[in-house]
Amino acid sequence: MKIKNNLGQSFKTGGTAMGSTLFFAGMMICYYLSLAGLVLVVLGALAAFTNERSVIDTDKRFVKYTTWVAGIIPIMKKVNFEKGMSLKMKKVRKGHSISTRGSSKAYFNEDFRIILLDKGGSKIMDIQKFNSSAKAGNSIQELARLLDMKY
Repeated sequence: MKIKNNLGQSFKTGGTAMGSTLFFAGMMICYYLSLAGLVLVVLGALAAFTNERSVIDTDKRFVKYTTWVAGIIPIMKKVNFEKGMSLKMKKVRKGHSISTRGSSKAYFNEDFRIILLDKGGSKIMDIQKFNSSAKAGNSIQELARLLDMKY
């Protein structure tokens, strides 16, 4: 069974907005100045469309982590599941934070990721992303059962 996961944009919200702006501005400038517009189009495509995905194959026991540069060029890393590897759930705060009343912080774009660890406990890669801890907890239990791993 293959489980496909979208881990999100590489340059997050600000980079995607900036990249989209550069991309479309470069498209308009290409009409008048081809070289300057082409540079903006390439830089905008890199920032706006670069994303990360993973595919977990439970039958063949491997995970494939792919970064799609500009949305069209794949850079892959394939890792076979071995004895002694484990899974871990981690809360990730990527995005914006603001201070409320000067002392406490409010975070936006919190997510929970399932991370693959090697035999020594070092992080290899993120393999899944969820919006809530309950969904991540259920998924890590199911993955651990399917792959015969500890978590």
